[in-house]
Amino acid sequence: GTAFAQSTTAQEKMSDVMMKKEEAKMMRQDATTKKSEKLQDRAVYEITRRIASLEKLIIRINLFRRLSDEQKTSLTTQVQTEIDKLTALQNSIASSTDETAITTDVRSVVTSYRVYALFMPKISIIAAGERILTAANNLDVLAEKLELRITEAETAGQNVTAWKTTLTSMQSNITDAKTQAQAAIDAVSPLTPEGYPDNKATLQSARGMLVKAQQSLVAAMQDGKIITKALGELQTQAAVESPTGAPEVTTVPQASTDAQ
Repeated sequence: GTAFAQSTTAQEKMSDVMMKKEEAKMMRQDATTKKSEKLQDRAVYEITRRIASLEKLIIRINLFRRLSDEQKTSLTTQVQTEIDKLTALQNSIASSTDETAITTDVRSVVTSYRVYALFMPKISIIAAGERILTAANNLDVLAEKLELRITEAETAGQNVTAWKTTLTSMQSNITDAKTQAQAAIDAVSPLTPEGYPDNKATLQSARGMLVKAQQSLVAAMQDGKIITKALGELQTQAAVESPTGAPEVTTVPQASTDAQ
C-alpha cells in the first residue's frame, strides 16, 4: 500500500511537471503570437502611412510647372515603384507567421524604403526650386519694365548711371538665382532609395544651392526696390513741376509680391 501510494504520488508530480511545461510552452507561443500580431499591426500602420505620403507626392509632382513631362514621368515612376514594393511587403507581413521573418520585414520598412529619408526631402527641394524659378521669372518681368523706364528717364535728360548699375546687379542676381535653383532640381531628380545613404551628400549640396538661390533672389528684389523708389521719386518730382493739364506721367511698376 505504501509503495502504491508513493508510486501514485510520483506519477502525479510528474504529471504536474508535464502540465506546467505544456502551460509554459502554450504561454510562450501565445506571447509570440501576440508579439507577432503587434509587429504586424505596427508594420501595416507604418506602411500605410508611407504609401499615403507617396501618393501625395505623385499629386505634387504633377503640379510642378518647371519640370518637363519626361522629368515628371521619371519621378512619378520612381514613387509608384516604391508604392508597389511597400504594398507587396505589407501583404507579405500580413500573411507571415514566422516572428523572425516578420521582424526582418518590419525593419526593412525603415531601412530599405527611404520614403522620409529620401523621397520627401527630394520632392521638397524640387518644390522649393520651382518656387524660386517662378519668383525669378516674375522679377525678370519687373526688370524689363524698369529698364524701359530708365531708358525713358535717360532720354528725358536724367543721369541714370547709378540706376543702370543697380539694374545690372538685379539682372545678375536673377540669373544666379535661376542657375542655383535649376542646379538643385537637376541634382536631386535622379536620386533613388538604393543609393541612400551615399546620396545624402547630394541632398545636402542641393539644399546649399537653394540657400544661395534664395539669397540672390532677395538681393534682386532689393535692387528692384531701389530702382522703383528712385523712379517713383522722379515721377513725383515731375508731377509737381509740371503745369496743370500736362500729360499724365506713366505709373512706375511696383515690385511683384509673387517674387517674395
